Amino acid sequence: MKAVLEFNLDDVDDRYAHKRCTKSLDMALVLFELLHNSYRKLEYEKDIDEKTLNIVFNHFNELMEERNIMLDDLIE
Repeated sequence: MKAVLEFNLDDVDDRYAHKRCTKSLDMALVLFELLHNSYRKLEYEKDIDEKTLNIVFNHFNELMEERNIMLDDLIE
């Protein structure tokens, strides 16, 4: 099975859509870093309490769920 995406790069909206497609893996990797690794790094910071950290990361996860973004489906 194949899928072909076509963009008219003379059209501003298509140019932005093309950029979103070509940068999607990079965006997924940044989201993975934010959701999985940043928590581990920040939990040992003395200036951040665990309750606040949990509120922030729960919000991140809620946003991902609202958009049905599953990082495991996007990153090998």
